[in-house]
Amino acid sequence: MSVQRTFPIVPFVALVLGACAEGVPDEASFVREVRGGHVSLDPIHARRPADISIDEVVASPRLRPALGSLGAADLGEIGRVITTDGASAALVHVQLAQEIDGVPIHGAYLQVTVRPGDDAARVLASSYHLYEGAHVDTGVEIASDAAQERARAALRAPDAAAITSTTLEIWPVDGTLALVWDVGVEDRPARALVRANGPRAGEVEVIDERLDATGGTVSGWIADGGAPGGHGVARRVALTD
Repeated sequence: MSVQRTFPIVPFVALVLGACAEGVPDEASFVREVRGGHVSLDPIHARRPADISIDEVVASPRLRPALGSLGAADLGEIGRVITTDGASAALVHVQLAQEIDGVPIHGAYLQVTVRPGDDAARVLASSYHLYEGAHVDTGVEIASDAAQERARAALRAPDAAAITSTTLEIWPVDGTLALVWDVGVEDRPARALVRANGPRAGEVEVIDERLDATGGTVSGWIADGGAPGGHGVARRVALTD
């Protein structure tokens, strides 16, 4: 992924900002970045898929120590998908995104698989990438139409180029979290992140996530003989091309 920066053509004053112990600016900080996942059999109370409580899931024995101070209030539910295991028991796969004041943090999520039931409801598996203690000012100082114009200029697009998407998000940029307008422009594979507030409001980060070439091997975990946390046996295998 390549990153290119552009700056608004306005007078500016250079500021020296203090940093917390983790080297993150105080105005958009987080305590720690949390990545991982678990296979578990943590019990919860959920007779039916609709009974699954995210408060209870995040408080389960395997997740609570990993997530620290993060709770259900930090997460917005994206959706639930119901499948069945080999014994025709329902499995509920819940996808959640981390949010601050309703604004999603790009790439921050919690995924859990739950098996509901009368006496055997369990959190079977989880996967997560989250920011504990995240605090970001979500007040917008750059309007969306101004952000679109800055995006066109940064992407060197014609004035008449159509805007394909404009989304207010929180992105990890330069080791911290920043409120940005994520703008896509027609016929431009890269997209522009326009800082929406703060002393660097209006600056643009050009993000191109295309991969020109790569090599090596990738492995992953699968479960043989049943569902994770049930009769399945976990083993690492090489993933195919």
